[in-house]
Amino acid sequence: MRRQAAIRAATARVVVTGLISGLVGTLLQAGLLFVTEEAIGVDSLVLGALPAALIGALYAQEFPQNVRALVLDSAVDLSSTMTEEQRDNTAGFEQALDEFLDDCAKDRGCVFHSGGDPRTALEQLRARFEQGVRIDGGDGERTVGVSEFYTALVAALYSRQDWPFLAEGLQSAAKHDDGTTLLLLNDFYAGRQDDGTYSNFQQVLGVIVCDDDAEPPVSFDDFRATYDQLSAQFPFFGPLFR
Repeated sequence: MRRQAAIRAATARVVVTGLISGLVGTLLQAGLLFVTEEAIGVDSLVLGALPAALIGALYAQEFPQNVRALVLDSAVDLSSTMTEEQRDNTAGFEQALDEFLDDCAKDRGCVFHSGGDPRTALEQLRARFEQGVRIDGGDGERTVGVSEFYTALVAALYSRQDWPFLAEGLQSAAKHDDGTTLLLLNDFYAGRQDDGTYSNFQQVLGVIVCDDDAEPPVSFDDFRATYDQLSAQFPFFGPLFR
């Protein structure tokens, strides 16, 4: 109970004073969830994607008296290191990309079928973007380059339901230099609003992850070694995610 009281007190300081430094991690988010639940008197909660599974797990750990049942999608191993998490994350996206390309190669209805070899077509498109090519983004103002290309891929690989959009975007970019769909996927992932502003989700996620991670910074040599290892093991996303 003392620990619960401490979490609630830390949460209250943030709510009342706006104190941020050192109090922005996942444990605090669980405290905020507890305070919110008490304030509005709800008896069930549904959390969103990404860090929500970790927040839910910590909420159950710290406030078990409030939990009757818990369903976690993409549960997080709280004992893993940041390097292990990066490797698992990279492996997941590499596998999802392989499955997308294999499915597209077998399906003549896939618009990025590319004669049964969408992998080569993707590598060729990737090479163009890596060389600095930028194509029309379809909104009359922005263009699509290597950053938008990778972000669109990541955004669409979370769910099979998004594979048709990804195939359309890759085909349009490869054959017509049209980055409209890739830009839409990129904007969705980045939280772009209709007025051109962006949500702060990506920034908040980065701050929370840094606050959660007590591991000391690695040396450049160690970073380079991990980069080389991931690049060799996961040729498409390895260099990107490290």
